[in-house]
Amino acid sequence: MNKNVLGLISVLVLVVMVSGCTSTMGNAQKDLNITVSKATFYVNNNSATIVGKIINSGSSAYSNINVEVLGIKNGKAIYNKTETVSYVAPNQNTGFVFVIPPQNTRLTNYKVTILNATAQ
Repeated sequence: MNKNVLGLISVLVLVVMVSGCTSTMGNAQKDLNITVSKATFYVNNNSATIVGKIINSGSSAYSNINVEVLGIKNGKAIYNKTETVSYVAPNQNTGFVFVIPPQNTRLTNYKVTILNATAQ
């Protein structure tokens, strides 16, 4: 490949990274927290509904917050899905409701984790 093309690609990648157009945890790891106010397990169909908030305690807004929801049985994940919360303003929170659909086996627990977010 031509050195000029490689140089141009390198500059473009650097511009995208510096502009904040990439999703990273960075400060999001310390600024964003999850609280769950209610988790309901339905034993008749092995499903669950999880209600909570993503709290932004930082001074930057975050968008495209990817949240992983796990349905767990005896310490092992038997269901997982990633959902995106679009935006949380600085020092604000946004609610969420995650539904784990019916499973073949009974859920015993759940876990909700922020995978990454984009600082604004």
